[in-house]
Amino acid sequence: MVNQKHNPIGGPFMPTLFAVPFPIIDPVAVSLGPVVIRWYALAYIVGILIGWRIAVRAVSRRGDGPQGANITPVACDVTDRAALVAAAQGADVIVHAVNPAYHHWARLLPVYTENVIAAGLSSGATVMIPSNVYNFGANSPTVLRRETAHTPTTKKGALRVEMEQTFAGAAQRGLRTIILRGGDFME
Repeated sequence: MVNQKHNPIGGPFMPTLFAVPFPIIDPVAVSLGPVVIRWYALAYIVGILIGWRIAVRAVSRRGDGPQGANITPVACDVTDRAALVAAAQGADVIVHAVNPAYHHWARLLPVYTENVIAAGLSSGATVMIPSNVYNFGANSPTVLRRETAHTPTTKKGALRVEMEQTFAGAAQRGLRTIILRGGDFME
């Protein structure tokens, strides 16, 4: 029998076939005076630039998103489920990069989550979510692994765990979700 690790938000992971030790790399890629850019921030930037190159639709509240030969800006508010579902039709990937101001998280994250799930399920698109480490809390180990338990110690962390659990539950209905977790951002 193959030993499988368990996902802390529900469901088994693929069995571990081999492990490569994590190299010790300075997380800072570029430092220009007070501006510090970390490697994973560059990965986000590269992902956004690649997405702009191949994107078909850039959905924003006012439809004033990026312009380009392969980009069609679309006006749509993520709180309007019907409009979001319509905007997602024909999409292969939905990048859920909508993030309300922190003081609106408790009210808006559940609405955003349910509406993006509805859009993903109706279109058959995979949903990608940029995430963070709020889920792990202040008492987490210094090295986080995918099997590290989500033990948030803040309201923001608890809301992020709830959001990710809702996406995990949507997998039961056929939604594919990819969570891109960055430990820190540009300073």
